[in-house]
Amino acid sequence: MAFPTGLFLMYTSEEDSFWMLHSLLQHKHRLHGLYAPDLWQTVQCCAQLDALIARHLPRLHAHLTAADVKVNVFATQYFMSFFLAGFSAHQFDVTPRVMDCLLADADNKIIFRVAMTLLHNAQAELLALPPEYDELVPRLLRLHQDAALKDTDGFIHQVLETKLVTRDELEK
Repeated sequence: MAFPTGLFLMYTSEEDSFWMLHSLLQHKHRLHGLYAPDLWQTVQCCAQLDALIARHLPRLHAHLTAADVKVNVFATQYFMSFFLAGFSAHQFDVTPRVMDCLLADADNKIIFRVAMTLLHNAQAELLALPPEYDELVPRLLRLHQDAALKDTDGFIHQVLETKLVTRDELEK
């Protein structure tokens, strides 16, 4: 919870930060399960992201599977920090924009859209790596440092244009 709390405190008062965190975890978004002792919502989000990768990036999914790379190995930090961990100092303007999108939207698709955009942008590079755990995981943990993130507006536009399937479509 330190990542969103720290970001809120950079831009708002303590009281406003508290209510924003409350909205994120309890009220509007109900993301408290990301920080539950059993991390049930983090596990659920990782499973959903795995299904999205299988559907939208099947070659990358097969490559990760061949290397025995589970989505939770690299995506847990995405969900628990809302992508605030990992952006470098010159990319920091991306983080408030992602959080703004998350707070403004009634659903939490922005988290998945950012993950899918990062994976899509890095897919060619990831597929060029040997299908070995030790080769892929370090790069997956550094997706935030992609050069495309230097264009914040372009990146956010790409994220918002990313189409995701609905829960019903995934169940088919």
